[in-house]
Amino acid sequence: YNCPGLTGELVIPNSVTTIVGYAFYGCSGFKGNLTIPDSVTEIGWDAFHGCSGFSGTLSLSSNLKTIEGNVFSGCTGLTGNLNIPYGVTLIEWGAFEGCSGFSGQLAIPSSVTLINGYAFAGCSHLKGDLIIPNGVTKIAWSAFSACSGFTGSLSLPYTLEIIEGEAFKGCSGLSGDLMLPESIKQLDGGAFDGCEKITRAYLNFNAPQSGGLIFGDREDSFKLYCKKNYRDSYITSDDYDKDLQTWQGYSIEFYGDSTAIPVESDHVSFGIVPMKGNWSADGKISEGEYGEIQLEPEWMSYAMWSDTKYNELKNLGEKLYMSWDSDYIYLASVYTPKVHSCIWDDEPSLMWYSGCMQIGVARYGETGSETRNEYGIGLSSVTNQNLYITWADGNGTGYKLSADDAKMFLDGGTITCETRIPWTAIDSNGYSENTKGLNLGIVWSVGVEQNYEHIQLASGITGFGKHAEDFAKVSLITELDLLCEEVTEKLDDVIQTAEGGVDTEVIRESVQEIGKDKLHEAMAADSDNTGVVQQLQTLEESTGATVSVDVAENVDDFDESLVSVTGALLNPLVQDEVTLSITKPQINAVIPEEYADSTVIRFGMELEGVKDPSDLAVPVKITLPIPDSMDPARLIILHYPANGGSSAEVQLEEIITPNVFEKDGQWYASFVLDHFSDFVMAMEMKTILVGDVNQDGSVDATDRMILSRYLAKWDGYAAKIKSMDAADIDRNGLVEAKDRMIL
Repeated sequence: YNCPGLTGELVIPNSVTTIVGYAFYGCSGFKGNLTIPDSVTEIGWDAFHGCSGFSGTLSLSSNLKTIEGNVFSGCTGLTGNLNIPYGVTLIEWGAFEGCSGFSGQLAIPSSVTLINGYAFAGCSHLKGDLIIPNGVTKIAWSAFSACSGFTGSLSLPYTLEIIEGEAFKGCSGLSGDLMLPESIKQLDGGAFDGCEKITRAYLNFNAPQSGGLIFGDREDSFKLYCKKNYRDSYITSDDYDKDLQTWQGYSIEFYGDSTAIPVESDHVSFGIVPMKGNWSADGKISEGEYGEIQLEPEWMSYAMWSDTKYNELKNLGEKLYMSWDSDYIYLASVYTPKVHSCIWDDEPSLMWYSGCMQIGVARYGETGSETRNEYGIGLSSVTNQNLYITWADGNGTGYKLSADDAKMFLDGGTITCETRIPWTAIDSNGYSENTKGLNLGIVWSVGVEQNYEHIQLASGITGFGKHAEDFAKVSLITELDLLCEEVTEKLDDVIQTAEGGVDTEVIRESVQEIGKDKLHEAMAADSDNTGVVQQLQTLEESTGATVSVDVAENVDDFDESLVSVTGALLNPLVQDEVTLSITKPQINAVIPEEYADSTVIRFGMELEGVKDPSDLAVPVKITLPIPDSMDPARLIILHYPANGGSSAEVQLEEIITPNVFEKDGQWYASFVLDHFSDFVMAMEMKTILVGDVNQDGSVDATDRMILSRYLAKWDGYAAKIKSMDAADIDRNGLVEAKDRMIL
């Protein structure tokens, strides 16, 4: 007792059966490992309290029944995993309090029934998931307070009845969803105060008695969910705010399915890449076939036969891979259920109860339950044959999965499923350039016979009302998107190089190495000049050169203060000042017949100060204000070659469809050039559907809403009007309140 001068390792022989209380209290000089031999059946209170010198691992006797109070409190040097041996039923007050050196995982056996106050308080470097096993009925005051090192999820047993105040206070690393079992009878204030990374909690029991904020003061998106059969106890408690629909100040939602855990599906969205390989359903995720989707925990919803299955579902290890082309959506998944027992060969619809996947698809942005298609893919555990079923055909296309389009494989407990679904199954018209993506729901179903449970991407297939709007929103990443991403990343690298103070010519050469064609496409795709164009402007500033605009006096169509030039200064220059001159045209441009009667503006452009403006190394993006006489929705640019002299009739070289956008009440047209000469700004002579202000091909309430908000000067609504001509309902040349009334 209290012998700090004792040093070296402590060796306890296997003849010892009892270590009495305070036996080694305060013996802070011991070092190395601490091993309690299996002969020991009892260790008294405070036996090793304050033995801070131990610098190795702790091995406990397998014959202990109780870890007494403060027995290892303050042993700050013990490290590694903390394994409580099976057979221990009680972990007493402060047993490991302040043991901040443990740096591994905590293993609590199912024999434990009570974890008393401060038992693991301050064990701040224990890591991973915190799993409280079935059998524990009570977690006392501050038992795990300040255990900030746990970085996984918290799993609570269905036997748990009492969680006292501040039990998990300050466990700031615990994350994801918290499932509180229906067995809970007492939940005290501050129990989860400071657990900021827990984003949702499920209180599937009657409202606890008021005793302080259970989850502390949360001002983020934290939300509570509770089954409807407990609703009355919450809305009648003093902690419920009827107006705000909060309990203890936390947003709370009551859901109906007795075994379902919902998800905010509006937040579930991602993009899928183009198919780059050759698809085959062979159970292998081959290069180019798919891109992996990084599944987020908050995207998942759950349904189960009983709440005790929740933690099993969270450990399926599910992975999702997807891609697309103009014919198909391609999908693959790999997951490992604890059991695969699909025995319903005679009735494939019953494979829902066992090891199968369900895939729901609908048109992008679709709503309702009648517009979704739902397919099932299973693998018989009797015959090893694939099973297929169509549960819903909301689009009426008649498409059914078959062995040509879907297969499931089982290898060592891991299931791999590969499938492709044609666009014609989602929309009878198939894929078109206007296709934005699809709505998608997926169920990974596992179980034995009718004791089923599942994990679901978003919602909408089962358990929550089968509605397509609850599916995940999946957008299509195009080759152009990938090219823009590549150019953006390369320009970011050049910007970092420029910030390091390198020579201006190095900056120019680095941009030129990206390639004229790639830069051209990426600049053209930057519709409002806030992406790649903005990066190029940043690099131009670093060159120290300047660019100016000179509009000739006899050209009154453009305000030169509103004209911008991007990219010119990154070309090889003959001087540090570049000028874009806008003049009257130098050639006799022949205007195609279809534009001859439209409003036209003729002008020429020259780029002075660049070495070779007829063949630019870096394309240049020009942004011009659109004169009031031109309709932005119908605007095109006719580009003519720089030859032929002033008298010859020069034929058209290319038709440019510019990016058109609105800023501060002014409309602009921007377009990318590889060389400069003469131009004609013209209006495309196409039929206008009067009232179709958003140019989606129909006149409906959306057009009226956009026009109303535009006239009310709502931010962003000028850009939503794609045709001012279509918005001029009474054809008087003005867009005004009378047009809204007529519409």
